[in-house]
Order: sequence, then structure tokens, then C-alpha cells
Amino acid sequence: MPERLDVGVPREVAIVMLSALGDAVHVLPVVNALKRAWPDTRITWVIQPVPHQLVQGHENVDEFILFRRRRGAQAWRSYSELSRTLGDRRFDLLINLQVYLKAGLITALMKADVKLGFDRRRARDMNWLFTTHRIPAGPTRHVQDQYFEFLEHLGIDPEPVE
Repeated sequence: MPERLDVGVPREVAIVMLSALGDAVHVLPVVNALKRAWPDTRITWVIQPVPHQLVQGHENVDEFILFRRRRGAQAWRSYSELSRTLGDRRFDLLINLQVYLKAGLITALMKADVKLGFDRRRARDMNWLFTTHRIPAGPTRHVQDQYFEFLEHLGIDPEPVE
């Protein structure tokens, strides 16, 4: 059995999952399991506006930070605005559930004691460079099961799936 990552009971957890409605739906059982395991932990989710419309107001997310992605020469503004929004804020644990560069850049901008991401093989765009800890390498599985690997690595049971 792979070694678990002991982060204690964090005060503040950030989740980086920006896009795709389906992925946002798959994050909800992760959020619910985190809150079930750590009811007093504050959960912040960095997300893009369209998937935010689907999950806004969710009872187990304490705060949403919107990342308004721009393309081309304006892309820099997206990250600059996020950096201003975050200010000096620090998280005990950051969970980067995406494998792409844009999420890696956000992970790099955010201050966190532990930045947990995918293993090197599954992280694309060298996204693994932006994390301090990685879940163990595993076979390709359904996205929901891959997200549950993060919970299991933290010693949190994803069951019951809510």
C-alpha cells in the first residue's frame, strides 16, 4: 500500500480545477469527502466562470475564486488579476486536480505548505514541476477514480460518494 501524506487537519484547502462542466461535477464528491473528514476546514475552489455557474452556492465550498482566462497576448492579465486577488493568502494544502499548464501556473502563483498534484507520468505540460507532492503513479482510470486517488493519498475515504 502506498504511503499516505499526513497533512494533519488543515485550516485552509485550495482546489484548483478550472474548466469543463463534467470535471466540476466530479470534483463535488471530493469536496464533500474533504468536508466530511475535516468539517472545520475552509475550502476554496479556483474555477472558471462557466463551470462556476453549475456549482456556485455548494454548501461545502466556502469560497470560489474565479479565474477569467484570456487568450493570446491578454493571457498575462488573467494570471496577474488572480495574483492580486490572492494577495498574501496562504493555504495549508492545495490540491491541483488538473494536468495542464494553466493550472500549473495557478498552482505556482498560490502560496501553500503542500501542493499536491498528479504523478509525473499523468501530469501534462510539466505540471508536476509546480507541485511539492504527487499522488503515486497508477493506471489510467476514470476521472472520478483519479480524483479519489487524491483523497486516498490523504487518508480520506471517498465513500459514501456524495
